[in-house]
Amino acid sequence: MPHISYLDELNADLRYARFTGRNWLKMTVDSVGNVGRGAIAVDANGVPHISYLDWTRYDLKHASWNGTSWNISTPDAPGEVGRYSTIAIDPSGRPHVAYNSMDWPSSGLKYWSP
Repeated sequence: MPHISYLDELNADLRYARFTGRNWLKMTVDSVGNVGRGAIAVDANGVPHISYLDWTRYDLKHASWNGTSWNISTPDAPGEVGRYSTIAIDPSGRPHVAYNSMDWPSSGLKYWSP
């Protein structure tokens, strides 16, 4: 079943949708500031993980679904970090995120995993 993360441009919110087999379940992941434009991966238990940029603060953010709400963290801040993130989940369910930093002098490719 497909899982999609996307930017609600009208409200500048990060949204999530998944197909249940009959219809689409949609929800807001993060609506604090201008957020969105990221990547999504689903672990072996069906838990979605989303890495994305907080455009208000230019921070890298990570969100995962705990069954009732979204757990949101900020793995890298402050500065202009988190652009062009991509995410993968290892067999133990741990996310791995590669992303770009525009902050001098540590600009370039960066990596985060909890």
